[in-house]
Amino acid sequence: MFRNKKFNPWPWGIAAGLCIVVAVNGFVFFLAGRNPFDLVTENYYQKALLFESTIQARNTTLRNGLKLTFSTIRKNGQTRLSAGISDRENRKIGGLHGAVTLFRPSDSKLDRQLELVENDAYLYTSEFVELKPGPWELTFSFEDKKKRVVFYKKVPYIGP
Repeated sequence: MFRNKKFNPWPWGIAAGLCIVVAVNGFVFFLAGRNPFDLVTENYYQKALLFESTIQARNTTLRNGLKLTFSTIRKNGQTRLSAGISDRENRKIGGLHGAVTLFRPSDSKLDRQLELVENDAYLYTSEFVELKPGPWELTFSFEDKKKRVVFYKKVPYIGP
């Protein structure tokens, strides 16, 4: 009634391969569910228009030869940003209203915008804020009634 056959590994191999594929897919779904990404934003069209105008202002700033110098000051675990603008002849530029947008690529909850206030030495400074150590992307924006000046800087690490 039963015949003695040789052991055939193919059915077991196919079943094991299927189990591995299912396990890997389950692990990928688990990782994807741990960090949900917010794909829907409010006012996406207005944000896209603002982004395009920022890129155009940044390109105009580069063409005009304006330069940005900035530094960070750490005090009691908090950070203050300071920035200065100069033209091609290294003359300081003042009288602008400024802001800096801080973007953290790994965590959008840390993004923020800070106002930059000009002091008497053509230096624009922010208030002290707590910044999580790590890489940041900074967009400095200065404007008056006639023009808008935008600088973009990638900072590999701001930290203690």
